[in-house]
Amino acid sequence: MTDFCIFKAFNVRNHLPKALVFTEIIWQPPSLNWVKCNSYGASKGNFGPSACGGIFRDNQANDLDCFASNLGVGDAFSAELIGAITAIEIAQRRGWNHLWL
Repeated sequence: MTDFCIFKAFNVRNHLPKALVFTEIIWQPPSLNWVKCNSYGASKGNFGPSACGGIFRDNQANDLDCFASNLGVGDAFSAELIGAITAIEIAQRRGWNHLWL
C-alpha cells in the first residue's frame, strides 16, 4: 500500500496492463519411428539481439536432444530459419530420417 502512496505523492499514474489471454496448446506426439522437433527463433526488435533453439522428442515425449544458439544481431525471420536449418542438420547427424519439424 505504501508504494501506491509514493506513486500518488509524485503524481505517477499506475495504470496496470490488461490481463493476457491464454490459449491452451496441446503437444501432439509424432508417429512411431518419427522424431518431432519444436524449434523457434526470435529477436528483440528488427535487427536486434537474436537467438534460436529447439527440442527433439520421440512418440512417447521422451527428450532426445536440444539446442540453443545466440545468433548475435539479426531479425526474427532469420532466427526462425536458422533454427529450422539447425534442427535438420542435427537430425541428419543423428540418423533421424523421419523428422517432423
